[in-house]
Amino acid sequence: MAALVKYAVARAHQGDMLTDDGPVSHFFNEGDTRTADPAIVKHLVASGVLVTPEEVDVQEKSATAPANKAAPAPKNKAEAKPANKTSGVKPQGE
Repeated sequence: MAALVKYAVARAHQGDMLTDDGPVSHFFNEGDTRTADPAIVKHLVASGVLVTPEEVDVQEKSATAPANKAAPAPKNKAEAKPANKTSGVKPQGE
C-alpha cells in the first residue's frame, strides 16, 4: 500500500474510512477530511469529489490574494492600419 494522503471532501459521498480494525463504510460530508491511498481514490480526485492538499492551499491563497493593480495592457502594435490611411509611400513615376 502506498503512502496515505489526506484529502478535503468537496462533495458528500460514501466511501471507506480507514480505522485500526480495517476499512469501514462511512458517509463523508462536504468539508470533512478523508485519508486514503491516492491510487484508490484517483477517480474521485479527477471528478472533483476529493481535493488534494496542494489544491486546497492554492484555493486559499487565491481567495486571500489582493486584486491585481497592474497597469492596463498596452495597445497591440501589430494592428492593421485603417483602410482610409495610406502607407506614405508614393508610387514610382509620380
